[in-house]
Amino acid sequence: NGTNLFAASLSGSSSLTTASFAGAEMRDADLTNANLEHARFDGAIIEGADFSSSTLPFASFVGARMYAAKFDQAKLWEADFSRTALPTVDFNKAELTRSDFSGASLHSCVFSMANIDACIFTGATLVQVDLSGYVGTPVDLPQPAAPV
Repeated sequence: NGTNLFAASLSGSSSLTTASFAGAEMRDADLTNANLEHARFDGAIIEGADFSSSTLPFASFVGARMYAAKFDQAKLWEADFSRTALPTVDFNKAELTRSDFSGASLHSCVFSMANIDACIFTGATLVQVDLSGYVGTPVDLPQPAAPV
């Protein structure tokens, strides 16, 4: 939809379930502690947005471009990140059970102590990804490549 949410503050919002941010530009937006269950971010440009401690089960980010987004301790079970570019995204301690990263491009991402049980990584590209202390058994998790 092309909505510009530059530095928007939606922190703590409880009424964003099923919201559509498809095609939006979200730079430096604050979405901490927000309830974004079933929200759609398909094709969005998300740079520097903070989703820490937010609730995003069943959220869709298909084809989105993210840079330096933060999902620290977010609840993202069954979220769809397929075909998404995710450079320097932080999923530290995030709950990602059954999320889909098929065909995603993950560069310099952090999954430290994240629950990635049953997450699908089929066809995903991982370069310099921090998987230290992750929990669970992911599907088709490739070995992270070193930078070229």
